[in-house]
Amino acid sequence: MTLYQAEMTVLKLMDEYSDSMPDPELMARMPELFDMVQKQLAQIQRIIRTASISAESAEYPLPADCAKVFRVWEGGELCRKWRQKGKTLLFRKAEARELEYFATPQTITEDTSDTYEFEISEEAAACMPPFVAGSLLAADMVQDGRQLMSIYSTMVAALDTGLPRSDEGGVKQTLWR
Repeated sequence: MTLYQAEMTVLKLMDEYSDSMPDPELMARMPELFDMVQKQLAQIQRIIRTASISAESAEYPLPADCAKVFRVWEGGELCRKWRQKGKTLLFRKAEARELEYFATPQTITEDTSDTYEFEISEEAAACMPPFVAGSLLAADMVQDGRQLMSIYSTMVAALDTGLPRSDEGGVKQTLWR
């Protein structure tokens, strides 16, 4: 979903759930609200990105959008021999590895293009318009955005929050193999 599509959906929701549109000052807050809700949803349904770690150094600076390290792979196996110091990963020796991390979406501002694609999944992006419309209506003081916020909460509760698993570790059934 693009920013423009989301903004049009917000306008439709506001038209459907309110008697009048909020003033232009409130409408100018729309990019700020989209930024806030996208970052909230990225904490609920994580954005997982990968980065290649070169074999040149035993220290690897984390990507700028890294919120938290998820997993490190070495030769197709889960690597457990690393530690994090600030925004740097430290390894015992320099080898090629693959980093999986939870990413923070880019900040949406007034200058963000209408063609900007949200970095969260389509199902998570579909939750954003009710939140933004409900927030704008609630800030208007004349309108009530509780119904839209309830829709938002229901949609967020239905999101798949599962993380991809690795087949490494854990208890394995060996008796019946």
